[in-house]
Amino acid sequence: MKPPLRTVQCLAAIGALLVSLAVFAKIEGIYVLVADVTSSKVQDSTLEISVDKDGRYSATLTDSLNVLQYTEDIVVDESGFKASFFLSESNGEKHLTFTGTFEDGELIGKASTSSNGEIDFIGNVDDETGTVAFDKLEMEEAIESCYEQVTGEPMDNIQRITGDIDSKLEHCVLKQVPSLEHISLWYRGSSRGLVPGVHMAEIQTTD
Repeated sequence: MKPPLRTVQCLAAIGALLVSLAVFAKIEGIYVLVADVTSSKVQDSTLEISVDKDGRYSATLTDSLNVLQYTEDIVVDESGFKASFFLSESNGEKHLTFTGTFEDGELIGKASTSSNGEIDFIGNVDDETGTVAFDKLEMEEAIESCYEQVTGEPMDNIQRITGDIDSKLEHCVLKQVPSLEHISLWYRGSSRGLVPGVHMAEIQTTD
């Protein structure tokens, strides 16, 4: 007895989706970004896309000065990817968004800011990059350990962060992660209170 046509079509669609997702899962890696405008800040940057054991994606943007911007505001699916960053600059913060697709081992898309419009870019995999990797687990453990040291309380159900606590927390994390030269934390709301995370970090460089 043959299965109903609708069942066959549904199974075929699911199969195609799973294949598509399996192929797109290979997006994880470090990409050297090349923009079509040489003066763009996208030029000479790398974009690292990571996925944890639970399938959650994160992204790290590193510029030519080894300044890192980290975000979990990233969506990866069969239709493409979108990653958003907040960049700290002398004249304030800028929102930078990368959108595009993953094709034949390359990221192909656009980088856009509210002030500079859209810039086309291509990201090529760099297996021998000299960029210092952003170790998310190490950073999370350092932040949690430092929060307990600074406040004397476990990092759970945080309702308020003072400027003094923030400053001490950043200083403590710098001491626990030797590769860091500077770090700026941010705090997002969640069902379990404020959750500290990395807004920007600068890696020490040696000449």
